[in-house]
Amino acid sequence: MEKLFKVCEGILNFLNISLVGGIVLITGLQIFSRFLFGSPFAWTEEVSRFFLIFIVFLGASIIEKEDMHVKVEYIYSKISKKIAKLLRVICKTFSLLIALTITNGVLEFFPKIVGIKSTGARIPLTCIYTIIISGAILWGLYSIYTLILGYREGE
Repeated sequence: MEKLFKVCEGILNFLNISLVGGIVLITGLQIFSRFLFGSPFAWTEEVSRFFLIFIVFLGASIIEKEDMHVKVEYIYSKISKKIAKLLRVICKTFSLLIALTITNGVLEFFPKIVGIKSTGARIPLTCIYTIIISGAILWGLYSIYTLILGYREGE
């Protein structure tokens, strides 16, 4: 199981780095076309926005696995280990519920967007929402994984 998560993490890191590079290139193209032709390409801003959405949802799963969410370490240092463990379980459970809520919301919305394409780039919205669902599912899986791992290690 650990190897599977390592491979998945490597793929996520590669995708996120590629998406950031893509945003830089597309934004550069937009600036260049605006300077050279007087107006930017119609699709560049939209694709950059979609890439940023992908980065957020794929990055959320990485953050969940690495336990890098914003938290106040001072509170953990002042409470007992038993209460700290309980607080971690509550936070991980809440994170899992958020991922499940996002997944459920997108799945309910999914049938309504079949056949619809984005305005500028003409990308099917089902592709965009599939990435969001994938990111939310990975986020939920990493929540469960870190919850079990923390329980085993006795955090």
